Amino acid sequence: MSSSNDQYDMNHWFSRLAAYIIDGIITGIIAAALWFPLTLIDGIANSYFVENWAWLGYFFLWGAIQVVYFTVIENYWETSIGKRFLGFQVQQTNGAKLTTEKALLRNISKIFWPILAIDCLISAFSTGADKRQKFSDRIAKTTVILITHAFVTPPPLNTVPT
Repeated sequence: MSSSNDQYDMNHWFSRLAAYIIDGIITGIIAAALWFPLTLIDGIANSYFVENWAWLGYFFLWGAIQVVYFTVIENYWETSIGKRFLGFQVQQTNGAKLTTEKALLRNISKIFWPILAIDCLISAFSTGADKRQKFSDRIAKTTVILITHAFVTPPPLNTVPT
């Protein structure tokens, strides 16, 4: 029998998966836009590499784009587009703003999806105080939290009534 805390963790992980799918579609389109022209170059178009191994190169390009995308966007916004849509925010475990180094460390496993899967599985089967963390989150000392109002615009500062 599962407790409500276990249920919360599963909801959290399924929501994070949905956010990752949204971000994966965005980065996949970017990767395809960059990869497709490379396969049309005359010297490469009919090569053995393109016919048999191009899909592998595409996935590594996609992974590299994901690492850059998540590192840059989380460093500036503390969230990605998918996370923002579902109401998540990334922060350091001490509550501080995410740094570039921490963002890169927590996202490096996204370079290739089997590594990301292992990253998530390790956290599922290991003990840790924060069940919302992937293994790389534990190393980077970051966590993904649910914020209540993902699209609420903060009130303007120092407004003078007219």
